[in-house]
Amino acid sequence: YVVALIVPDWEALAADTGAAGEPSTLVDDERVRARFATVVDAVNQGLASFESVKYFTLLGRDFTETEGELTPTLKKKRRVIAQHFRDQIDPMFRAQKKVPTHA
Repeated sequence: YVVALIVPDWEALAADTGAAGEPSTLVDDERVRARFATVVDAVNQGLASFESVKYFTLLGRDFTETEGELTPTLKKKRRVIAQHFRDQIDPMFRAQKKVPTHA
């Protein structure tokens, strides 16, 4: 099934919702997660079950070329990202972080 690593625009999020603080703490804030659950729900609308995002994790930092996660042309290196964020990805496949559904 589909899972997602989401890197929020923290400045835009703070301006839009008033959520303040360090990204490393905001990734676990229930209000912030609920905001992104709504976005994920909207993206999932009209998609088949196998296409929809089942679980997501918010990341406190963007992917960088310095960390080897991006090429010089800013393309994502999926294998490197999967290795670097294994601790966030594995729990999603064990179904520990569910996307809240909003009716």
